[in-house]
Amino acid sequence: MMCPFERQAGNDLIEFRSKCPDFVFLRGFDKNTLIKGNDDINKELSIMSGLIKKGGFIPFADHWIPHNVSWEKFKYYRNKLNNIIYDLKIL
Repeated sequence: MMCPFERQAGNDLIEFRSKCPDFVFLRGFDKNTLIKGNDDINKELSIMSGLIKKGGFIPFADHWIPHNVSWEKFKYYRNKLNNIIYDLKIL
């Protein structure tokens, strides 16, 4: 298991998963994406959705949420992530 799996350090979730299919990841969402626009958040979440579906992955920001992330951006991210999880019928 790896916690956190830090994307801003250059770690690639898809590549690592293909090399280590039984490895469990915690976190892995690049928190700096939350400062950017919704398109960037959606792009980052699209990486997450395949990993969530395969299992062994618990998504969240790779560290604390930066202080300059607006509440609106955080809510957008969480709602989108929740929808991915619900659509996959995990919860």
